[in-house]
Amino acid sequence: MSTSSNSSEIEVIDDFYKSYPITCDLSYNPFFEIFKYIIQTLIRIIFDIFFGRVILYISPLCPILAPFFSDYSFILKSHKVIENYVAASKSVCQVILTLNRMTCTMFPISHKMIWDKYITLAMLLNFLLPFGVVWSLMLSRVYGGAILGGFYTGYIRAIDWASLSRLQSICVTISIILTLIFSTLTIWSLKNLSDRVKHVEKMLCYVTFWLTGVFVFISSIWYFWALCAKCTVPWIFQWQFVSYDIMMLGTPIIMLIINRQLRAQMFPRLSDDSRVTPVTTVVLH
Repeated sequence: MSTSSNSSEIEVIDDFYKSYPITCDLSYNPFFEIFKYIIQTLIRIIFDIFFGRVILYISPLCPILAPFFSDYSFILKSHKVIENYVAASKSVCQVILTLNRMTCTMFPISHKMIWDKYITLAMLLNFLLPFGVVWSLMLSRVYGGAILGGFYTGYIRAIDWASLSRLQSICVTISIILTLIFSTLTIWSLKNLSDRVKHVEKMLCYVTFWLTGVFVFISSIWYFWALCAKCTVPWIFQWQFVSYDIMMLGTPIIMLIINRQLRAQMFPRLSDDSRVTPVTTVVLH
């Protein structure tokens, strides 16, 4: 390739990055990404809607179903393991997504190349690390216990020190720390840009505060169970469900509220703009 050709290509690239200082993936489709996020979220919610919360809140079903789950049940154990695996996976996934945002702002040119190289590793970690939370549960005996007019899934530890609440609280605490570190570095990188993108900074701040608050609330509940394993407090038990619902569904809602371009692409008929420019900002989940 000739020197003049190289020079012209460099000029084109320079002009491009001056116009778009934050460039992740120009083919990014917000609708598809939100769709994937919702599918991941629905896995946990469907388990609760059609089983976990049915046996917990619909008391007329209790005397009908309780005899089937009074002793060891494969269904009961599978539900307990999958529910907690998905919860731990959500924490791991959130850290990976926050790391993705950080590399996008700190290394905009090499960001795509970095993630093309390490995306398989990230997916493998997201699959394997949650087993570090549920492995003791997989070895333990799961049973049904009465609460709130229905019954819930409890377990008898196979290994005394490896309680589910302790392992979940450690997982969530690590997620809080890493989310704060990566988000702080992301916002710092945005502020140091010559051409600051303030709406992205605002969006990141809102999402970071939201996620941190929800993670702190979830971890406080897990710490409570870790410190008082024999306690049975119905309202804390209920709020544990609510906290995960808020974490699962809250982030996309915040994104839609504060991002006009994303709203326009998700709901074009409700937008005042006849033409919508592609969203080339940091991917937020």
